[in-house]
Amino acid sequence: MNQTLKVISMAVDGLDNGMEGVEKAQKKVTTASRSLEDAQDNLAKKQLAYDEAVRKYSESDAKNQEKAQKNVETATRQLDTATADMAKKQIAYNNAVAKYGEDSAQAQTALINFNQAQDKVQQKTDDLAKAQTALDAAMQGG
Repeated sequence: MNQTLKVISMAVDGLDNGMEGVEKAQKKVTTASRSLEDAQDNLAKKQLAYDEAVRKYSESDAKNQEKAQKNVETATRQLDTATADMAKKQIAYNNAVAKYGEDSAQAQTALINFNQAQDKVQQKTDDLAKAQTALDAAMQGG
């Protein structure tokens, strides 16, 4: 009887530890989801700024404006690609955690990849901001 209680107690302890891991993983998923949402919000803001810049487009300094506009479009596409890649990396991380556990080598590698993807989104966001600034200057004849 005591042996059975010990086995049951060990099983309950194991479940408690497993739930703690799940809760930690869920917190990381929530954080990653917020990062993705922030990046998407940022992209939407940049897209609105781009749309406004296009609306103001005029015939003066057409070549500079056209070049600046193409740079913004390219930066926007690059940010879209980086954001989509970050979402894929987040899914890969979530899957690795679910399949192998939060502290597994697979999850840690997936987390590194996700963090690198976040860094790339930030870089592409910065690139878009610079391109937008250049477009704004070109539209003002600068």
